[in-house]
Amino acid sequence: MDSVFRTLTGDQKIAQLMVVRLSSIDQANHRVVFFDKQVDSAIRQYDIGGVCLFQGGPVDAAGYINYFQQIAQTPLLFCIDAENGVGMRMDSVMGLPRQMMLGATAGPGP
Repeated sequence: MDSVFRTLTGDQKIAQLMVVRLSSIDQANHRVVFFDKQVDSAIRQYDIGGVCLFQGGPVDAAGYINYFQQIAQTPLLFCIDAENGVGMRMDSVMGLPRQMMLGATAGPGP
């Protein structure tokens, strides 16, 4: 990675610190809104460092990840805000027990 880092301009090094979100919930309409066009633009224009997933399904997420990696000059970091498992954010994925539930068990784990 050091060899890649040395090839970046100052602006690209700053952009590598940026992680943008792929989606959000439109509070007025209670539906998921994807920012894929804006993320595409940020990758192409600024060479951002990463994308954070919040909603959608695993198949769609894989498609976005593969597409964004293909257009990125520098490999992207992908993350997800899912402190109690991927099922917290992705549809069609089973959720895991929450931390309070795990803490209430008598044993070391399930």
